[in-house]
Amino acid sequence: MKDHQKREEILQQAEICFGNMGINQTKLQDIASELKISKKTIYKYFSGKEELIKTVYAQKAMTMDREASKLAENDEMCFVEKLVMMLKLIKTQLYYITPEVVADLKMNGAEIKDVMNAYIKHAVFDRFIGLLERASNNGDLKENVHVQATGLLYRDALMSFLLMHHQVNIPNHIKLNIRPVDILISALITIFKGILKSESTDKLESLLIENDIIVKKR
Repeated sequence: MKDHQKREEILQQAEICFGNMGINQTKLQDIASELKISKKTIYKYFSGKEELIKTVYAQKAMTMDREASKLAENDEMCFVEKLVMMLKLIKTQLYYITPEVVADLKMNGAEIKDVMNAYIKHAVFDRFIGLLERASNNGDLKENVHVQATGLLYRDALMSFLLMHHQVNIPNHIKLNIRPVDILISALITIFKGILKSESTDKLESLLIENDIIVKKR
């Protein structure tokens, strides 16, 4: 197997282990055992756990930024299609971001937080609001939609996810048996439905089911 492929395998498995066990609780041996390789093999590609952590989350931010930029600039897709593909990207890339991961990054990952904050700034103010402005000019949005306010709602949903604000002060009798990324996606879908015209909302619903972002209601 080529070095690049092995390195990517290690990164992917590290992300899964971090998401399932928490970053601080995950040992390099846990990752090695899942991949059926020696810990020495991991050291061939990474100097240690700290570099592995930084690489996983910095690479994730860069991947999301790159792919979302491609979607925003794709002239062959309509506005609703772009929204759905952005949600699919979010679901795929942020699936293993859990409260434990965020808590560990807050303690140990100042550098990563800076990367993610920079991503949020660019994702919202340089890209999403521009996308909304073009959609408004094309007549895809309801009348009187405030583009900047919608952009701020989008930003706040992302920030709430990254800081896990929805996990704070939950009454003991309420259990959130749902992945954090699905809470984020539900919030974004609510925002999107609030700004789209009725025909575009119908298209959104159809594409969300078609792309396995939401389950068809029975």
